[in-house]
Formats: sequence, structure tokens, C-alpha cells
Amino acid sequence: MPYSKGPVRLFMADNWTLNRIRTTEVPEIINALQVAGLHERAILFQAVARGEIAMLGADNRGKMPLKDLRACGVPSITFLSANEPGKERPQDFDDLRRILAWARFVVIHAQHERSSDYEAILNLTRDCGRLLLIETSLPHITMWLERLSYSKKLMPFMLMAPENGEEQPIVETMH
Repeated sequence: MPYSKGPVRLFMADNWTLNRIRTTEVPEIINALQVAGLHERAILFQAVARGEIAMLGADNRGKMPLKDLRACGVPSITFLSANEPGKERPQDFDDLRRILAWARFVVIHAQHERSSDYEAILNLTRDCGRLLLIETSLPHITMWLERLSYSKKLMPFMLMAPENGEEQPIVETMH
């Protein structure tokens, strides 16, 4: 994408490369998501384009620029998603300890994408200021919950996963 004016509120990490994406470039990403049929996930990128939130899309390699998110001055999401199938376990993310220390709330999302999920995630981000969104699969939920329990600080979280094969999310909070 060509350089353009506008604040940087979207950071996408991919294979140790950090791309700082200007707000004016986000509509191209939204369009690509919609063309790919990922309308639900576009909700978060639309909020970035409106300047409501900042977002860091992180893969599982390298150190994440959390200070850049703080400098944006708006509520922020760090979005963890594996860059390879099967590499979505907590131990697969190099910078997880620091990201957990940064976050005020965690959402573990392990179900088919729905607009209502991402609207809830957006609202939680606005409320808490710093949200960690973990996109994972059902087999890895237990590992993520165990990892949260070992965190140095009390970590409130929401688990969005199908209950008994149904589409309704399970919502739990760690105490």
C-alpha cells in the first residue's frame, strides 16, 4: 500500500515485519475482508477507520509494539492469531507474557465468526481500554485458560465458544 497521510492506528505484524498502516488505508483492508466473506471481522477495522480504537494484529513471532498502541491515545485491541495452522497455543506466541501484562481484559474467541461477537468485543474495548483478543480453536481453549490462570495479575476474561455444539457463546469470567 502506498504511503498516505493520516494517523497510524493499525499495526499488522507478519513474520517479524511490522506494518504501520495509516487510518486512510484501512478502507482497503475492510474491502478485502468483505470480498473474502469476513464481514464480521470488518467491524473492528471499521472502528479503526473511524478513529475509535487502535489495533495491533499480531502473529506468533517477535516482540509487539505495545508502546505504539499506547501512543495512539484511544482504546486498543491486540489481536492474536496464528500465522500457521496448529500454531495457536499459548506457548507459540513469543511475546505473550508482555501482552498479558499490557491487557486489562482478555477475550478468547473460539467459534464461528458472528457480527454480535465483534460488536461485543468492540464495546468491551471501549470500556476497558486495552483488550487482548485471542482467536483460537476449540481444542486449544483449555491451554489458554490454564495460561491465564498463571498470569501474575488477576485477568478478567470472556470465553466465546459454542456450548454443546450450539452457536450461543459460553461467557465466563476468571476471579
